Amino acid sequence: MIITPCDYFLFLRLKIPMKETRYDDMSTIQAAVTRAFKANSKADFQKSVDPLIDRVQYCIDTEGTYFE
Repeated sequence: MIITPCDYFLFLRLKIPMKETRYDDMSTIQAAVTRAFKANSKADFQKSVDPLIDRVQYCIDTEGTYFE
């Protein structure tokens, strides 16, 4: 089981609107990330955390055995 943050719902919500865009400087990147975060509701953020809790519990239950 993979528990890397890039697998979570929220990161796709950030990645998709920013993909294939060239940013001139750090402030432009920060503004794009802020817009992407604000486009998501509280429920969207919760959806991104719930699977993490389940995955971490599964890792604990299997004593850290690697699953994919």
